Amino acid sequence: MKFSIKHVASLLASPLGALATGTNGCSHNNCLRAVIAEAFTTRDGRGDCSKYLRVTVTPATSTFVSTVTEPALVVVSTTIIESYTDTQTIVASTETQYAQETAVIEEIQTITETAFTTRTIDPDGNPYKLKRQVTAFGSTFPGYASPCTSFAKYTSACSCVGVFPETITVSAPSTTITVTSTSTSTSTYTETTSTTTTSPLSITDTTLLTSTLTITFTISTTTTTSTSTSTATNIVKNGRFSQGLAHWTITSSSQVSASVSNLDLPGETSNRVLKTSNMINNNLFEMRQTLLGIPGQLYTCQYDWFFANHYETRYSNGNIYVPYVHIYINDDFWDNSTPQPPRSPGVWYTTRFDFVSSGSDILWFDCASPQARNGPGGGSNYLMLDNISCFAVE
Repeated sequence: MKFSIKHVASLLASPLGALATGTNGCSHNNCLRAVIAEAFTTRDGRGDCSKYLRVTVTPATSTFVSTVTEPALVVVSTTIIESYTDTQTIVASTETQYAQETAVIEEIQTITETAFTTRTIDPDGNPYKLKRQVTAFGSTFPGYASPCTSFAKYTSACSCVGVFPETITVSAPSTTITVTSTSTSTSTYTETTSTTTTSPLSITDTTLLTSTLTITFTISTTTTTSTSTSTATNIVKNGRFSQGLAHWTITSSSQVSASVSNLDLPGETSNRVLKTSNMINNNLFEMRQTLLGIPGQLYTCQYDWFFANHYETRYSNGNIYVPYVHIYINDDFWDNSTPQPPRSPGVWYTTRFDFVSSGSDILWFDCASPQARNGPGGGSNYLMLDNISCFAVE
């Protein structure tokens, strides 16, 4: 179950939103009375709230990812054979010894291309894996606050005395080791020469001998090319809602309903999008899907979103809230989108984020809009989602 920050709207200056503060609008139930503890001078309920609502965040480890393309293997063999014959005129009564030479030259050339590969590994020599940000949330509260039957109710009571969750961020670890592997190229050259000699010739008559110059070239070339292909797989099922809401679960926490509607979009072959009902008063819309990926594999995800209107609503605690889309991976907050300026309502936007798969992860969408239904600053609003995808990074 995710921390209760999911169930409130996003602050104008904070991606996580805020809880209501102050006592205005707070119900003085047994939980709040136990925290206030007016009858116990030795009990510091407000101080305990600050201690128990402290949250520790460890940022993700910096990681460098390099992409290496293997070159094609090319082998070239060349053979050249050259032969020639002299032409001579021989007169009778003259004994002449001459030689006919045949030269054969064979050349074999082999070219091997060298690939340089750079990998980032950890101190144990294993490929470095991008790690998710670790957020440690509180889950316990003092024994005297037992009327608060859950941590969420204890958090709500603390907000009524002006204490909110505190986030402490520690430094992120970073280790990078680079290893470069190289290969060498080899060239082979072969030369073969053969000589043919003609035995002495005795001629008694005048004879004219004519030989013909013959040149023969033989060139052979062999080329071998290796290629590799891969097909990217989207681990999000029905991300364009062509099958309605199949593979998606709208949770029981949702206070806003949704359906799949037809919408004409320029350049789109499929015009089906998810559209919520009217969103008011920070009522939550929440849906999820389990993503089955490759453990340790980095994935890049994106989604298209559209808010019909934008509101900046000030609540009684003094905080200003705006419409938002929050993304969670499992129980970790991952991304925030809002139509705040310079963005505008009534326009489609695309948001991207990365995560490392554990093999089975839950993708959550938590969305809300803060305005009242009627009155000053009130009105209607709705959200549309489309083109949700997550692909492995090669």
